Amino acid sequence: MSDQHERFLERMKGSAAAVFAVAQKHHKAGHTVEIPGMRLAPTAAEAEHYIDGGDLFVRKQHRYEVKHVQLQFTNVDDYPFSSVMFSNEATVKRANGSVAAYYVVSKDMTHCAIILGSTKDHWRVREDEVKNTGNVERNYVCPKSQAIFERLLEAPPFQENL
Repeated sequence: MSDQHERFLERMKGSAAAVFAVAQKHHKAGHTVEIPGMRLAPTAAEAEHYIDGGDLFVRKQHRYEVKHVQLQFTNVDDYPFSSVMFSNEATVKRANGSVAAYYVVSKDMTHCAIILGSTKDHWRVREDEVKNTGNVERNYVCPKSQAIFERLLEAPPFQENL
């Protein structure tokens, strides 16, 4: 297995807690949530056979994608960039408009920026270098003024107090 694929798998495994944080928010609001099982490709060459259909489904009709970032924020004022990067270009194209919202979860998983599908007219593609691989990826970003910033949890998921 390549080092790059191994780092990708670690990021995927690390994102699970953020998915559960968003699911918990909807569950506490009385919504039925479904989290498909995580399937990880054993090699990068097999990755196309492991593409999922979404991170989280609410009421079996609303698809949400969740990204956990290593950035601490609580609201639009302390979000340090003018735009919120929420997904890579290929993932957005593959979804073909079926995603109701993209959740970008803060480092401590207590807050999120929500990019609604209805804001699509404000999205643009930006090329970014991935810090841990050096690869350049094409990602969608949305002005932070179009994002909804919300509190997710009082404490990160999987804590005894929840």
